Amino acid sequence: MPATTALELRLDPKNKTHIDKLFEIVSDDKAPGKVLDMAHARIAEMERDQVIGRLHESFAKATDWKVRRATGGLI
Repeated sequence: MPATTALELRLDPKNKTHIDKLFEIVSDDKAPGKVLDMAHARIAEMERDQVIGRLHESFAKATDWKVRRATGGLI
């Protein structure tokens, strides 16, 4: 799956654009489960202070229980 391959080892955790793209993926209701899992895994690898605010926003806005569960697990 090309989307998951693109997420592996190609993200700079200090690059705001990369963080923004990950949260775009996480908030996309049409993203496949594997892609969502991979995006959450990459977010989990980042420094907490860089992503905690966005995690709370993502959790509050999520309508899919799977996204809420994965995001809540990182909070």
